Amino acid sequence: MKNNNLFKPKIEDSIKVNQKMGRIKSTLIKRTSRELLKHENVFSEEFDRNKKVLGNLLPSKRIRNKIAGYISRLKRKQMNE
Repeated sequence: MKNNNLFKPKIEDSIKVNQKMGRIKSTLIKRTSRELLKHENVFSEEFDRNKKVLGNLLPSKRIRNKIAGYISRLKRKQMNE
């Protein structure tokens, strides 16, 4: 009879790994957000306002929300510099 406990990862190990990882955005989200910021000056630091501005431009709700969140983050970063 084999001891299967040697091959099972511990829950604590997976929690430690997850804490070290950052929020990774895809290249599509980053590139689109930067292009929109270059060409339009209607975005702000508020996620909800950015989401409404992007509402008519993007067909996918999920991508729209990711781009609106990333734009908000970039605007906050610009204001702090």
